[in-house]
Amino acid sequence: MRLVKRLALLAIVLLEVGCGLPDAYYVYPPAIGTAATPTTPIFVINGTSRSQDILVTFWGYELYYKFYGANDATLTADENYGSPNYTTANLISSGFHRVCLGPGNVTGLTPDTNVGSASAPLINMHVIDPPSVGSNYQINIIFDDSNPPALGFLSLGQPTAPVSYYEYIPAAQTVPTFGMEVRRYVVLPAIVGGNACKTFASNYYYNSMGFTNYDSTADVDVQSPSSLWPAVSSNGGLIYIIIYAVSYGQAQDGSFQTSSPVYLGYTQLQVMN
Repeated sequence: MRLVKRLALLAIVLLEVGCGLPDAYYVYPPAIGTAATPTTPIFVINGTSRSQDILVTFWGYELYYKFYGANDATLTADENYGSPNYTTANLISSGFHRVCLGPGNVTGLTPDTNVGSASAPLINMHVIDPPSVGSNYQINIIFDDSNPPALGFLSLGQPTAPVSYYEYIPAAQTVPTFGMEVRRYVVLPAIVGGNACKTFASNYYYNSMGFTNYDSTADVDVQSPSSLWPAVSSNGGLIYIIIYAVSYGQAQDGSFQTSSPVYLGYTQLQVMN
């Protein structure tokens, strides 16, 4: 009887210890349709049931990006991180950066004042539309839109500059109801107010403001590798961008968990002319 009690106690201890291990938690990756390309440049996340999340409360999505020059062989290689074998740490170690949050019309979401002040997740479904978590909504991430919807975007106060943003379309609807700008992992210089992140719009739109939006000597997302900016310059000012998404949630022990990355596709942006 004493041996049975000891075995039962051991089983309880092992169970409690096991429940505390990080790998007991699981957050299901984002679902997407067709990956974006330069000819179909809309990055799409589809809402899904959260029934496969394990001991994690789903909050929303984080986005990561990386720039490439023309004929950059690493672009093809970097399309392969969309697998359970990889994490956000792999993306970051390979030169990806978290997308920063800009202004929009979602009450309760505050634009990032710098790259270190970000409040995850970027696309926070528990703020945007809590009752619809787990439904078939659609989120579109769109870059350099010259005719964006009226969702509170500012684009640094430049009315002619194209806007990059995400828009939220509720299930069974076709018109976006909420949206926020998406911006780069680079802080605005004080000359234009600071306390915000740079946009994805071309240098062309900010020449009159006296600052360089894409600074190849100072901006972390374009200053390396050293071959990047020369390749962009020789390609008419066009740069390529890959986007990955991860699901984000809070585990029962209070820790924050992310899913494996999902490749959303790539497109090209005009950053010089």
